[in-house]
Amino acid sequence: MFKPLIAQAKLAISDMVARYMGRAAVAVFALVAASFATAALAIALIDAYGGVAACAILAALFATIALITGAFVAVSEQRQDAEQAEAENSEPVAAAVADIAAADPMTAISLAGTAISVFRLLGRHTLPLLLLAFVGLLLLGRADDATDAGGSEPEPVAPGV
Repeated sequence: MFKPLIAQAKLAISDMVARYMGRAAVAVFALVAASFATAALAIALIDAYGGVAACAILAALFATIALITGAFVAVSEQRQDAEQAEAENSEPVAAAVADIAAADPMTAISLAGTAISVFRLLGRHTLPLLLLAFVGLLLLGRADDATDAGGSEPEPVAPGV
């Protein structure tokens, strides 16, 4: 009864995960390259203009990049909302829900509402959630490495010593 809906959900999720993992891998290497480019630019600006002026130039550069990125994200979200509204009216989902609705209408309503809410949430926030998870895993790995590198626990110091 739920097999068509489950199969469609699995396909959609695996496609989305594969697409965003590829983008995340590219983004990591782009971030490393941008970090080295920023360091080289900072060194060149410090040599040419001094420390204070170089920091001011870099701050203005990053503020400009932030404004351009903010405008791009706003336009992208508007386009994504329009595509999402169009996708909600698609026929394959309606056909699967109609099959389930024939068996049990309340289950169909509950499943459709839940699935739409989850996909809407993931659709808008997938990349930030992946990046947050990636940073969390990195920090968790560093915390484990720090405790492993410390060796045994330090011995307590006796009072008065």
